[in-house]
Amino acid sequence: LWPHHFDMATLASLDEEASEESRSINIGLSFGDGSYGEPYWYVTPWPKPSDELPSLSAGHWHSEGFVAAVLPASEHPGEDPDGEARAFLRSADVACRTLLGASHP
Repeated sequence: LWPHHFDMATLASLDEEASEESRSINIGLSFGDGSYGEPYWYVTPWPKPSDELPSLSAGHWHSEGFVAAVLPASEHPGEDPDGEARAFLRSADVACRTLLGASHP
């Protein structure tokens, strides 16, 4: 739980040796903030990509202030929100790994 943003997240390091330039993916859930006034899932690649952002199976790319694949609660109101969120997270993880030149698990 990150108190400075009040969101829950995990950081997946993609490089064996940690440094400020190490590639990583931050995967989390925000309860709403200045960017979105509702809960949303996010997947953020680091470092910030300069390439064209690939398509996602759900959600969209946020690029104002930070770059992240984002799935707001209002964009997955279907009958299986848990399954939709899992599909988004998988798709966004693959997209971020592709952007960062990392292998897919």
